[in-house]
Amino acid sequence: MNTKSLRGLIAAAAAVLVIGATTAAPATATNVTLPGSGDPVVMQAGNRYFPRDDQGRAFVMHGFNIKLHGDRLNEVTPDVLAGMRENGFTVLRLATFWADLEPTQGTWNETYVEDLRRILRDADQIGMKVVLTMHQDSYSTLVGGYGIPDWTTRTDGLVYADTPIPCTDAANQRAWHHFYEDTDIQQAQVAAWQKMVAEFKDEPALYGYDLLNEPCGQMNPGDSFNSALTRVEQTQITPMLQRLTNAIRATDTHTWIFLEGAFALTSSLSGPTALGPVSDPTGRQIYAPHIYDLGMESGADWNPASPFVSNYFSTIGDYGAAQGIPTIVFEWGPQQPKLPNAADYVHQVLSGADSAVAGWSAFAWCKALGGWCQLDSNGNPGAGMTDTVQIYPVQVAGRPMKIEGDYAAGVSNVTVDPERAGATGPTTFYFPLRRFPNGPAVSVDLPSDRWNWTFDKSTQEVAVQVLGDDTYTITVREAGEEPERPTTTTGPNNTTTTAPSSTTGSTTSQPTTTRPGTTNPTTTRPGGSGTTGTTNPNSPGGNTGNTPSGSLPRTGTPATTLALVAVALLATGAAIATARRLSTGN
Repeated sequence: MNTKSLRGLIAAAAAVLVIGATTAAPATATNVTLPGSGDPVVMQAGNRYFPRDDQGRAFVMHGFNIKLHGDRLNEVTPDVLAGMRENGFTVLRLATFWADLEPTQGTWNETYVEDLRRILRDADQIGMKVVLTMHQDSYSTLVGGYGIPDWTTRTDGLVYADTPIPCTDAANQRAWHHFYEDTDIQQAQVAAWQKMVAEFKDEPALYGYDLLNEPCGQMNPGDSFNSALTRVEQTQITPMLQRLTNAIRATDTHTWIFLEGAFALTSSLSGPTALGPVSDPTGRQIYAPHIYDLGMESGADWNPASPFVSNYFSTIGDYGAAQGIPTIVFEWGPQQPKLPNAADYVHQVLSGADSAVAGWSAFAWCKALGGWCQLDSNGNPGAGMTDTVQIYPVQVAGRPMKIEGDYAAGVSNVTVDPERAGATGPTTFYFPLRRFPNGPAVSVDLPSDRWNWTFDKSTQEVAVQVLGDDTYTITVREAGEEPERPTTTTGPNNTTTTAPSSTTGSTTSQPTTTRPGTTNPTTTRPGGSGTTGTTNPNSPGGNTGNTPSGSLPRTGTPATTLALVAVALLATGAAIATARRLSTGN
């Protein structure tokens, strides 16, 4: 998100960020993969789309953001990545900064490049994918932000006036105008991405490129904040995304490209995006909006009666559906996860994402439980973010027609239509033993001879294999829970859905097994074995060790200032865009 002046904010963040880490990397679960060349790349399920893996399965993304400037990338250690993976997160959205890559025009910072390469290779060792995001917060340091190099900043003599909302300052907006319109800056931006692609396209952990984080733009006379952002998306951001896509596809046709619109228009104002189509011959595109509630950005608690989340998810999938591409909410989270209603907000976002999009990436993976940091002292998501560590389907061998869960109780359901889906292999679930130590119980509403399942406690992965083309529902829950208890979720329109957990097939819990000479024991249960019981596998436990102690601010203004600004701007409609940048950088 955007930030006020990062002066002082970076120092404040440095005192807070400790990235969560484990002392040893866990065994690697089935790696997330990309579709092969010439294979279908997306799977349609109703009116939404999912990215596929190399077996044609739908991939449901749960990830986290890490945002650190180049001089702090040493904090992203193998233990930090292992902690993220152990908690079930398969994708790291890693902020990179053009200002760190090319601090002086024409000179690449090769130390920075090698630091990024090291993170990619560490991620590969523990089975994680990485999306490299060209991040910026309110442009450059000369106009109240950071991320885009100072040497690109052109304000036509306008002087930046220190303000908690840099995007509303005339000098900042003028810099954005030149950024989009000046040919030499366009060429320099393309060259920066070409450098990134040349360096990293062959790294196995690389999942994709997020072309630019939350760009802003210039308000013209007579514009409202919303109308300005709409125009900027249509006439400047869309051509920029096309220009960068063309440059990347000249040498990399394998990885995904993530597309973002203007700061705040969809994420906080819940307005429809005005992005136009971006042509990509590979079809490997993902629309990647953010969601941030204005009041929470200012440090206030969530109002459970607010329609903000339901309004957001009622329309956020429209662009992806129109373009035939997945939508993944690529940034979200409470500024203060310890506030009383933060968990309600989190549950509404999780439920909305399960019903409307293909996944999410939360902000940010750092210790403090405040200031956008979501980890407790052990390096695990805590307080209101606890239930982001949940049982959920990761790879679905068919069309995921419905995904829902009781996140706190340990229940996950996915309804799968396998007919003509072009997927092979099992449907896999992440099962967090730290939260649900009794181990999994699995049921499928098909005859017992049509399905079986395995659980590998070393990787915390449940794999369910189903025969035939009938639509079915898989339920994975903690063993010992009542199988008849329904799963209740709140949908994107504040509707309540109840899905029965009882099924026609057998429900089996996973007994503990020991195999001499085997370090990663896996057990297989036929659907109709009728075996029930309780498993008490060795839980991997909480994460200890070094975690970034803080993230760069999401938007960059102290909460008290934000609150005052929010009050002043609420009536103008610019408030949402403002507040988000204000709290922490992202």
